Amino acid sequence: MEKAQQTVDIPPIRAVWTEYRTYGAQCGCGCRTVADFPEGVGCPVGYGSNIEGLIGYFHARQYLPFKRMKEMMSDVFNVDISEGGIHYLPARFADRATPAYRAIRQRVGAAKVVGADETGIKVDGAKHWSWTWQNELLTYMAHSQGRGRSAIEANFPDGFPKATLVRDGRRPQAATPAEHHQTCRAHLSRDLNYLDQKCGGPDWVKDLRELLREAIEPGQGKNIDIEDVEKTKIVQRLQKLLGEPPDKKYRELHTFYKRMCRERQNLFTFLYIPQVPPDNNGSERAIRNVKVKQKISGQFKTERTAQNFAKIRSVIDTTIKNGMNVLDALSLIAKLQPQVSN
Repeated sequence: MEKAQQTVDIPPIRAVWTEYRTYGAQCGCGCRTVADFPEGVGCPVGYGSNIEGLIGYFHARQYLPFKRMKEMMSDVFNVDISEGGIHYLPARFADRATPAYRAIRQRVGAAKVVGADETGIKVDGAKHWSWTWQNELLTYMAHSQGRGRSAIEANFPDGFPKATLVRDGRRPQAATPAEHHQTCRAHLSRDLNYLDQKCGGPDWVKDLRELLREAIEPGQGKNIDIEDVEKTKIVQRLQKLLGEPPDKKYRELHTFYKRMCRERQNLFTFLYIPQVPPDNNGSERAIRNVKVKQKISGQFKTERTAQNFAKIRSVIDTTIKNGMNVLDALSLIAKLQPQVSN
């Protein structure tokens, strides 16, 4: 053989229809007994776990609108599902995913490192919020009407007593109980860049920005491994900066300075605790999915659909982080019995 060439193709996709029939019998006493249909077969025409998992995948992984999902199911898979059915299936799938969703929340609550973030979303024309708490292996998302502390307490009422919480500077996040906190360096750098331009480049801004950069460089933003003496020097330089407040004529800068005085214990936690990142980029990546969903599919119509997306996306993100096949995981979840939404 001198040459070999290959092509790969997909055969025409045809749905597999399975018909279930029940039988009955009548005993001598006149009582007639009829067998039940198998679990999960509860209507004249229903949709199997592979279709339900696929709809969840299109909805929360590929961000398809309901109308385009209907078109794709018909054109690609030769399965005609009404738009009402397309609306119903993600809701039912989210109910089936409830046990996995609760397990993710429980594991996040017991984790050693947790990043947190939130972003605004539209629900029936009103501004609501989508929250995330995550780490390298887990992503938990939730919907809330507000951006305050009540949203955190609704999901993690005890906070994170065993964890380092990596977060931005918002008060509800800063007030969340945790063993340690790490203020996001990326947020601070953006604030300092703004203040540098706003205030005409005071030395105080440049010095703090340089200190934050130097603290990260030895480990490229990961588990920093530098000598204790170097860590001590970094902290001492911070204390010196905080002991020399900027001119009060820079009002925004002075407000930022007072915030840094409050946050001084949380700026360099990553230097001392392994696995704590210096920034909250992981949370921003996790929360960005809901923004992409709304850019492609538009606003959520109800609070329940927003929460259903959070459930499914939590499972998908956690599946991806653990190196599992997303469709296989969703198809497995689709075989479970629906749980009460929460």
